Amino acid sequence: MNRLLQMLNGKRIAIVGNSAVGRNYSNEIDSADVVIRFNHFYNYDSGLVGRRVDIVLQTVAQAWYDAVNSGKAHIDII
Repeated sequence: MNRLLQMLNGKRIAIVGNSAVGRNYSNEIDSADVVIRFNHFYNYDSGLVGRRVDIVLQTVAQAWYDAVNSGKAHIDII
């Protein structure tokens, strides 16, 4: 945890959740110093939440395994 905090200290951080969004936030997200995403980025393919991924915070649960098995987990990016 200390290493993560040191990496983030003083940086502009975009924390991107998985909810659907109503407008394009790509410029704001991709221009951050660090982009953090969760699990398998449900909204990643929307084109509204940028493309960068610097850190993935992952909860390994049945939903993750189901997404991996159905090809929806963005394993290629991770």
